[in-house]
Amino acid sequence: MADNYDFENFEPKPFGEDDVDIKVECYGICGSDLHILCSGWFETPYPMVVGHEIGHWAIHSNEAAPMLCGGKKVGIVGIGGSGHFGVLFAKLLGADEVAAISRTSAKKDDVMKMGPSGFIATDEDKD
Repeated sequence: MADNYDFENFEPKPFGEDDVDIKVECYGICGSDLHILCSGWFETPYPMVVGHEIGHWAIHSNEAAPMLCGGKKVGIVGIGGSGHFGVLFAKLLGADEVAAISRTSAKKDDVMKMGPSGFIATDEDKD
């Protein structure tokens, strides 16, 4: 498996009206990332970039993303597994805004008690 890894330069797309530029402070690789890299759930369509657990600063955004104005420390946390703790940690570590994200709103009531600024159900929210 290690022979299949290759590092490439990455040129980001032009900054769009719905984009937010972030400065990553720290990141992590979780078990789901390893399953993706090793084709553990399905044949992985390479090239693939993994790593979705990050702590970051929003440094630039357009009017389309007013909540994420430059310089705010923002936490965006996927809910499930350790994600519930991510909401708590983001608040404790001083995030100005914390968005909790899940596919459905089934976990919304529980996670909102932990103090995020907002909740997004990706399969349900059309905006």
